[in-house]
Amino acid sequence: MRKMMKAIAAVLAVSALTAGSAFAADKLVVMGTDGTTKKVVVTDSGQITFNSTSTGKTPSLVNAEGPLLNFGLLSLYGDTSVPNAGASLQVVPKGTGYNANIKTQLSVFATDYNADPVNYEFLVLRAGSTKYSINASTGGTGLPKPITFEMLNYPKVVYATNGYVGINPTLSGTNVSVMPTHHLEVGNAAAGPGSGTVAIYPVTQSAASAGSASALPTAPAGYFTITINGVDRLVAYY
Repeated sequence: MRKMMKAIAAVLAVSALTAGSAFAADKLVVMGTDGTTKKVVVTDSGQITFNSTSTGKTPSLVNAEGPLLNFGLLSLYGDTSVPNAGASLQVVPKGTGYNANIKTQLSVFATDYNADPVNYEFLVLRAGSTKYSINASTGGTGLPKPITFEMLNYPKVVYATNGYVGINPTLSGTNVSVMPTHHLEVGNAAAGPGSGTVAIYPVTQSAASAGSASALPTAPAGYFTITINGVDRLVAYY
């Protein structure tokens, strides 16, 4: 009798999961406790929909088609039951999160972490108790990589592994980054003069409020241009 009851319970469980699978293109349906509300639907195309009772809030996970071979594409798609719907991917901690330093995080790996969870390289976007951070990190024999912010595949800001920062760090006409050799570089030596320009908009005045300037020690070796409030000015260097 006990075995029979277990078998009946198993059949009921399967029927609850697969109810509606014979209709339309739904292959797997997880029903709510009321037995009529669909909570999760897997379609014949492999799309997973998480149903909501609120109109316009039923997102889908879609195995997106693309031109690249050997490249997995997963798309979070807005509610298809309404003409226009946005989509948002949230990473939310439960309670106080994992610890004070890691409430939630999103990691992007440059190595196959599943194959080798000891030696790896990754970039993480993390929320902690006192800060939000973007961190390039490693494990084992993994090597750190610089972080670049790009526009149309052209690096515009680079944060090197030594902590130096470069603005407009590329060779002229290329998308090749030149790693900065100073704490802050605008342009770079390889790209030549003119690759780095600076504009500031401070409060200015024509004369000092007190004291006087000493005579310049010698003739300047040259001048560089800095834009102050939209006007190019020459600053002497020695």
